[in-house]
Amino acid sequence: MMISSVAETADIAVTVPRTDRYKIRIRDGLVARLGAELREAFGAVSAVVISDRNVWTMHGDKVAASLGEAGIPADVIVLPAGERTKSLHTANKVYRQLLDLRARRRTVLIAFGGGMVIDTVGFIAATYLRGVPYINVPTSLLAQVDSAIGGKVAVNHPAGKNLVGAFHHPAFVYTDPSVLLTSSDRDLRSGMAEVVKTAVIADEALFGTIERGVSAILARNTETLAVIINRTSLLKVELLSGDPYEADLRRPLNFGHTVGHAVEKEEGYGRMRHGEAVAVGMAVAARIAVDKGVCPAATGERIVALIRALGLPVRTRVPVERIWEAVTVIRMVRDGNLHYVLPGRRLGEVVMTNDIDASDIARALAALED
Repeated sequence: MMISSVAETADIAVTVPRTDRYKIRIRDGLVARLGAELREAFGAVSAVVISDRNVWTMHGDKVAASLGEAGIPADVIVLPAGERTKSLHTANKVYRQLLDLRARRRTVLIAFGGGMVIDTVGFIAATYLRGVPYINVPTSLLAQVDSAIGGKVAVNHPAGKNLVGAFHHPAFVYTDPSVLLTSSDRDLRSGMAEVVKTAVIADEALFGTIERGVSAILARNTETLAVIINRTSLLKVELLSGDPYEADLRRPLNFGHTVGHAVEKEEGYGRMRHGEAVAVGMAVAARIAVDKGVCPAATGERIVALIRALGLPVRTRVPVERIWEAVTVIRMVRDGNLHYVLPGRRLGEVVMTNDIDASDIARALAALED
């Protein structure tokens, strides 16, 4: 056999099909039945529960007892509470602990906590041993309607929020509305910002449900909460279905997040909740939309009024110059393209634009002082 001295070249086409399927189960009492749920979904499996100190102190005994009763061997890693824990430093420490525990590629990681835990554990699951399965058991409203769904996992970097991450979908999401009975008022309100966001971009009927149910929501009426969690989760899944890996970064789910992420960074991670920053971002976007004539004044005021009624902020003390500087980092992440999502002619419709500058944000914040 002779081999030609001149190498022949050709393009080699590579196709790697990928399908992610998982269920979101929303039921009261799921935390207490977690062991039985895991046994049903995965059979014989070992697990590592990763939680934060506050959540584990409040609910850990229930989870440990449930896993023990189901005969599921489980270790527990407890992280410090707070957004500052969501970092590469934390991820590196957890990698070491997982190695010490001899966690393998079939070991299931259980993210048991709020958005910080969900995002951090998802990132660790995506990168440990090149990817291990994980399930989300969200304990805050924000995590139940947002962080736990969609497979966007990340940790923060000093330059910005969620700058180091991946797409790694969970194997299951277990949402227990009853855990919100022990949620702080601030965390509950923060979660409602994401619910309002979804209503503005996708469902006027949900927006009306929230308006009529503000008192019941803040009083933690579990029936009302279950309704909005179910509807918001379904809408988010529908919005994600055509773009599961965020190929189109202009999608409506970014409503409130461009300015919101900038505000959150400049206010300081941990000092302002993610939902509070998104609330400011939505209020700014609503004012800009009215100023630019793409949203009726009555609709813009309705959005801002609901944010205020839920006890969420609509303004920030961060200077506009610093907000705009942080926005430029977001533009870099989005490949130089920064499309703002503004509310449209009616609730449930949005307008995309890149015609926004620092003066638009300044005018909006000044108007929101009233």
